[in-house]
Amino acid sequence: MPIEDFSKKQLGKRVAEIRGKLKQKEFAEIIGVSRSYVGNIEQGITMPSLEVLMKICHQYHVSLDYIVYGTKSSQQTSESNSDLEEMIDVLTRLIKTNNPDLIGWTKVQFQKTFGEYY
Repeated sequence: MPIEDFSKKQLGKRVAEIRGKLKQKEFAEIIGVSRSYVGNIEQGITMPSLEVLMKICHQYHVSLDYIVYGTKSSQQTSESNSDLEEMIDVLTRLIKTNNPDLIGWTKVQFQKTFGEYY
């Protein structure tokens, strides 16, 4: 989607949609900003920082593409499968390196993190 299609007002509407029935103050506390900042985003006055956008994406399981441009992504429709595929991909790449130290570190970290399931 071209940059010309970007609109702060539309982004603000999508943030309000994501917020749903939560009060602006509650939503602001969840993402770590002030209520007035959320209000300014929703009115299209303020462009949120990338950090704030990423917090919204993570907390509400929406893609950055959706917030910025309104396009749905496969991430939104299959969040858990996408997360699992990404984790498997990272682990696979770490284990397939030629670096025995990195392979050992990966196994130790995996066992520490998932020891009860390992």
